[in-house]
Amino acid sequence: MKNTLHQSMVGHRVAALAGALLLAVFGLSLPGLAAPTVVGPTGLMLVPTADVLPNGGFNFALHRWEEVNYLTFNTSMLDNLEFGVTAVSWKNDSDARANIKFRLMNETRQAPALAVGVTDLTDDHHRSAYVVLTKNLPEAGFRGTVGLDSDGLIAGLSKELNPVSISKSGKRGAPSTTFMLEFDDSALNVGVGIGLSPEFRVNVYLYDLHDAILGVSYQAKF
Repeated sequence: MKNTLHQSMVGHRVAALAGALLLAVFGLSLPGLAAPTVVGPTGLMLVPTADVLPNGGFNFALHRWEEVNYLTFNTSMLDNLEFGVTAVSWKNDSDARANIKFRLMNETRQAPALAVGVTDLTDDHHRSAYVVLTKNLPEAGFRGTVGLDSDGLIAGLSKELNPVSISKSGKRGAPSTTFMLEFDDSALNVGVGIGLSPEFRVNVYLYDLHDAILGVSYQAKF
């Protein structure tokens, strides 16, 4: 009975998220922010998107999930190719997990961006290959991603409010706030990223609506 109830709850979560994603994935284009996920590649919370850093760009992030710290650095030296490494530490142990992502197709007004990638290339913890589509719906301000990784379905939505701006007087406007919802294989995650500047963001996530993940991220160009 418990397993049946759990499967039903997961089914409802997938159906609800898939319905929302249909709107976002087939919308029009809108530029997006390429911030690291907790586990490495640019994306939402745990789910990678088809975004890649621009040539010469880099980002890094530090997240804490329960007793584990994730320190990520990503960069791009070629168009549409991103690579990085995540140092993971807990108690008296640690490892490093490399990731790579290649965007096969750029987003257009009619079609989503398409990217493929691999996390934890050396399989220190759990290697996972993925393919994702990412598309924007500027009228609603939503951005959607859907794809598959080695463990199953991945999908997500994000919406940005109060984008950071500089007024004529030189004062900074209200911080940008990015709300995120994603489905990562079997977990429904929600989160918010508070942009204190166009480059710096504070992240507060809930994994499967339960485990808190706290972090900061930064992006710029060389």
